[in-house]
Amino acid sequence: RVSRSDGIRLESAAGAGLRLGGVPAPGEAVTVIGYPAGQGGPSACRAPAAASRAGFPALHCDGVVAGFSG
Repeated sequence: RVSRSDGIRLESAAGAGLRLGGVPAPGEAVTVIGYPAGQGGPSACRAPAAASRAGFPALHCDGVVAGFSG
């Protein structure tokens, strides 16, 4: 656990990052931006969300390769 000695919450001192939203419903349009491994710049995809067998949201995009992160 990380804390400051003056009692101020680390998030308050450093600023919060992104707030996460809810899980998209199947069919809801989702946009992802990532950086494909071995390529020079970002790549984007917009497609409808789908449910995977494991229950996590899935997104099927042509051109998204292994190593796509962001």
